[in-house]
Amino acid sequence: MVIEEFKQRCLNQPYGDLAHLLRALAYKVHPYKWPTIGVKPEHIAEATEDEIRNFYFSYYTPDNAVLAIAGDVDADNMFKLAEKHFGHINSKCNKTSIPQEPPQTHQRRCVVERDVPVDLLQMCYHIDRHRTHTNVVLDMATDILAYGPSARLTQQLVRKQRIFSEIDATITESLDPGLMTITAVLLPETSFEQAEKAIKQVVSEMISTPPSQYELDKAKNRAEADKALAEMNCNTKARALASLEASGDANYINTELDEFNAVSAKEISDTLARVFIESNENILHYKAKR
Repeated sequence: MVIEEFKQRCLNQPYGDLAHLLRALAYKVHPYKWPTIGVKPEHIAEATEDEIRNFYFSYYTPDNAVLAIAGDVDADNMFKLAEKHFGHINSKCNKTSIPQEPPQTHQRRCVVERDVPVDLLQMCYHIDRHRTHTNVVLDMATDILAYGPSARLTQQLVRKQRIFSEIDATITESLDPGLMTITAVLLPETSFEQAEKAIKQVVSEMISTPPSQYELDKAKNRAEADKALAEMNCNTKARALASLEASGDANYINTELDEFNAVSAKEISDTLARVFIESNENILHYKAKR
């Protein structure tokens, strides 16, 4: 079943190996260089029953898990039920130290050719771990750059200059330092050189000219709206609480909007200037076969 999932998600659909290529390019030491599903189907096929069993009983333990319950429930009763169903399970997680990725010192590039409809460009940069203030700033920066039709990259490069058919910018939500990634789908007449130059120009403009108050307010309003909508659903709220507790502080759910609202335009420009540099750059050219 897992091998079929690998084939379906990674081998038998256009751009399915993007994550594999990007991880291998950006990470050389940290385990993030390996996708969870494996690098190739053979990694799944060659896993022995003993290896799978040992892994499960080593890491799927209560002291390595977070249980989040949201809704109209009695807290004392939930604690009793949790103890009843999980208290007897072995709680000795065999945690190992994770090697951290050293600072990147030079630009990295990867060029591949695949049977896909159009060319695609990815540019990614190492950033802090999720839930740090720096990543809150970059989360807002990527919104201003690429969230919605009025975002800078979309306005300039999709609508006006017609270099791309679509473009997006995201940051990873990871326990250890992650990535800020810009992904763009090239129009047939656009070269990779032109695409890279155009993206760098727009980001450089935001570094030299901080976002306007209108852009700042729009990004903060979106964050507030997304949080309000998410908290209307118990499942989404429970997931958020579990994720925050796993990263160290479930109470952050009560303060994250304050942190977003405290971000200044200058902070966005200054943070982008530190991250968006050539020595921190990983560039993937995903070419369509001609």
